[in-house]
Amino acid sequence: MGTPAGELLTVLIRRTKDGAAQRAMPAQQASAIVAVFEKLRDGGYASGETVDLFGQKSAVSYWNGLRNFQPGSAIAKLKIPALVLVGGHDSEVPPDDFEEWQRAFAENENDTVKFYQALFHLFMPSSATQKGQDSQDDWSRPAHVPANVITEISSWLLSHSAK
Repeated sequence: MGTPAGELLTVLIRRTKDGAAQRAMPAQQASAIVAVFEKLRDGGYASGETVDLFGQKSAVSYWNGLRNFQPGSAIAKLKIPALVLVGGHDSEVPPDDFEEWQRAFAENENDTVKFYQALFHLFMPSSATQKGQDSQDDWSRPAHVPANVITEISSWLLSHSAK
């Protein structure tokens, strides 16, 4: 649920740039964060170092472990069925990843990717109006994952479990 198909650092760079373009984040702050993400992506830090991201220290070794890892390719290689859910108002993982997941799963008939147009990253209804965007209200108001999502996950699990 809410997982990028491609390399995480590339997704984070794109998301940060998009946030600055939409004025959700100050441009100077976004530039600094993008520079750190790009240096992490390109292997510019030693494993023992830490970097400051969003006001917190983060171990470079963690990011090195994620560098070049592509969940879509990795999951498609598994010998077990997989279910991936993508939200249409997910600003953390762009909804365009739905097509990337479909391509990754094209050869695997037991893998499933589902798209939920009106849900944001936490798979709850979004009040946002633009595709790929959530709202501050989405993150702060009480809500639940819709019953149809729970039912679809349950049905998928039951249909793929050993009899």
